[in-house]
Amino acid sequence: MLQEPLVQNNILATILRNFNFYLFGSDWLPYALGVLIFLSLTVLILKLVRAEKENYLFPASCCLSLHQNQNGLFFCLLCFGIYAFNIFSLDNTLFNNYDLMSVNTTFIFDKGVAATYANDRLAPISFFDLNFLYAVTHNFVLINIYVILKQALILWLLYNLLNYIPAKIRLLLIGTITLLPAVFWVNNIIFPEQNELIFILGSFICLRRYTQSYKFRYLWFYCFLALLAVYTKETAIIFYFGILIYNLLYYIFHDKINYHNLFRPWLMAKDFPFEFITFLIGLSFALFYFYTNNSMSENLYVQSRQKPLLELLKLFKTEIILTVIAWIVFIKKFFQKKDYSILINEAFLFGATSILLFLLFILKMDAGIPHTAHKTYYAILCSIFSLIYISSNLKNSILYIIFIIIICWSSVVNYYFRHKENGIYYHQIADFMAKELTVKSKITISFAPTAEPLPWIYETWSAAFKYYFPDKNITFKFPWLQKIQGIETSMYFYRRYFEAGKMTKISPEPPSSGDYYIIKKTSPDYKKDIQNINLPPVFENRIFEVYLIR
Repeated sequence: MLQEPLVQNNILATILRNFNFYLFGSDWLPYALGVLIFLSLTVLILKLVRAEKENYLFPASCCLSLHQNQNGLFFCLLCFGIYAFNIFSLDNTLFNNYDLMSVNTTFIFDKGVAATYANDRLAPISFFDLNFLYAVTHNFVLINIYVILKQALILWLLYNLLNYIPAKIRLLLIGTITLLPAVFWVNNIIFPEQNELIFILGSFICLRRYTQSYKFRYLWFYCFLALLAVYTKETAIIFYFGILIYNLLYYIFHDKINYHNLFRPWLMAKDFPFEFITFLIGLSFALFYFYTNNSMSENLYVQSRQKPLLELLKLFKTEIILTVIAWIVFIKKFFQKKDYSILINEAFLFGATSILLFLLFILKMDAGIPHTAHKTYYAILCSIFSLIYISSNLKNSILYIIFIIIICWSSVVNYYFRHKENGIYYHQIADFMAKELTVKSKITISFAPTAEPLPWIYETWSAAFKYYFPDKNITFKFPWLQKIQGIETSMYFYRRYFEAGKMTKISPEPPSSGDYYIIKKTSPDYKKDIQNINLPPVFENRIFEVYLIR
């Protein structure tokens, strides 16, 4: 079985090849450069007309020193250590999940990652860093270290952004955020949410620098990072939109937007540069989306993942509870007539709530793929910023109780999710087959009809086995192909993948003597699959049984 070296050969040449494919393999780059140039000129014009500083956006800073906050620092590091330990306890190969097992991953190894946009998705920045990472290594121990380092950067950015919260509370908050299920399970390169968070947090740190220093380079950095965030994951535009809505409502209510400037966009831009830049970023996204993508009613990516509202309420229960608590705090603050003059506080809550409402009532979707459908990383911004709002507005004693409840709840959910991770058991099957291949020149693998929930998952088995056993004679049997229309087309593509070295041989024939027959014990039809088997398994783990058909 292939053992990946720590680093690849010809790293620099591979990086250049990957980015040549990423930047010039499609026609999105001219639009991206055009948007960036236009927004840069807008920031320059705002500087020339001396746009407002907007120093009311952020609260005053607290001390950033960690001195005298050792307990909080210990708790934060403990939570981060649990996060890192969990990553390394999972399978550290392509067998970790179906996404990594797929043909797409090994094509990315060979060509680099393409910009994701058109038809159903608009996220051209989402996996740009894989063009660096996969050029350096395909070793998932190093890749996991990279993921952990990005998580450490996110926590550091949170600590700096939330400098208006006392350091002790801030550290407890960041530790608790690390354990939130939506955050804790963003622990693999298949999730662009880490990049999205880095860009969003960085954008608001730069915006705060602008409001404090009145240096327009920081407004440009806000613009650049917000642009990256929006084109990394589509949910980011909903978050910024929610913030924009709150700020506009606040300005209208306090007569900062009125008949004098409402229909004079140049005055609006001068008075509210942050909001104006954010609006232009959103407009660029909307124009690009409507030009390149299908409508929601035609979007297959969304349609294939849509679920009834009741299922979504159960799925996003943690995010819903956090958002409801945050709104209770907001209402309590309203009736106590507390100060709302610091906009970013409530703006973050509006942004978080916008994402939750968008997921529940417009997209109506979960993550879709079996190994991620129970995870709520789509609502990661909702989890984080709802908890930030709660922590910014409650006193210590009540806040400590909420932290304890959230930590206990998150621990239970994370344990449940951990139990659903099956990558190590797929890897064990591969290790068993590796031993068999030491005494056999070829093997054929068949599956029980209900071993996997979706037909394409069998294809990921074939792709992963081809990658780890490139020189072995392995055939996978997919007898379900006999029942579909267009079997000739499917077999044609399988042959093409085989010739390209991306899949094993594929046969549509039923299981026969000499085949290794795989049954999944967690399948709802396990008893039906096993009833005609009269032999002991030649291999077994927690979720699989392997039989050698005589």
